[in-house]
Amino acid sequence: KQLLDRYNFAADLVDQRDVDVLAVIAEGREFASATEVVDHLVRRCLVTDISSDKRQAMIDFLGDFPPSTKWEESRDEINAKLRALVVMLLGSPEFQVS
Repeated sequence: KQLLDRYNFAADLVDQRDVDVLAVIAEGREFASATEVVDHLVRRCLVTDISSDKRQAMIDFLGDFPPSTKWEESRDEINAKLRALVVMLLGSPEFQVS
C-alpha cells in the first residue's frame, strides 16, 4: 500500500495543471529528439539506470517528439506528454529504490 501511495502522491503533484514541466526540463537546454529528452529525465529523476527496454518504451511513448525549439508551438500538448513521462519515471521500481 505504501508504494502505491507514494506513486499516487508523485503522480498527483506532477499532473497538476499549473505545473509547467516543460519549463523545468528545458532550463536553457535544447533537445533534438525524444531520446535526448528521455535520457535527460532519467539522469534527473533516477539514481540508477533503467533497462534498455524501459528506455525504448519511454522513447516510443513520446513518439515523433519535436525538437525543443518547437515546443512553444504546442506547449500544452508537449507539457502533457512530459508530465506523463515524469509520472512513468516516478512510478518505476528504479525510482522507488532511489
